[in-house]
Amino acid sequence: MMKHLLHILLLMLFALPIHAQSEETARILSYIQKAMNFNKVMPQEKVYLHFDNMGYFENETLWFKAYVTRTDNGQLSDLNKVLYVELLNPSGDVVKTRKYPIDSLGVSHGDIKLDTLLTSG
Repeated sequence: MMKHLLHILLLMLFALPIHAQSEETARILSYIQKAMNFNKVMPQEKVYLHFDNMGYFENETLWFKAYVTRTDNGQLSDLNKVLYVELLNPSGDVVKTRKYPIDSLGVSHGDIKLDTLLTSG
């Protein structure tokens, strides 16, 4: 009888982590499903910038082309019509802010004059 109780107790002890692990897995899968549903309802965008140069000096003009893509399908986006570009200094402060139109294909382009307020780099 004692031997059977010991076996039952051991089985219960080994079953607890499996049960807890399956609950943890179910919770993680639930979070993933919620994130995927949110991305379908409110798709996010990423902007990829293509520059004309790797470094710039004072009084040069920075030229760029921007590709706005959707994160849910990786295709060029038609969700937004305005691209906001901020130019930061080395300490992370915003030096210039510009707005550029995004065409129906998810592409934008523009330029920023690097005046004497900025350092080279």
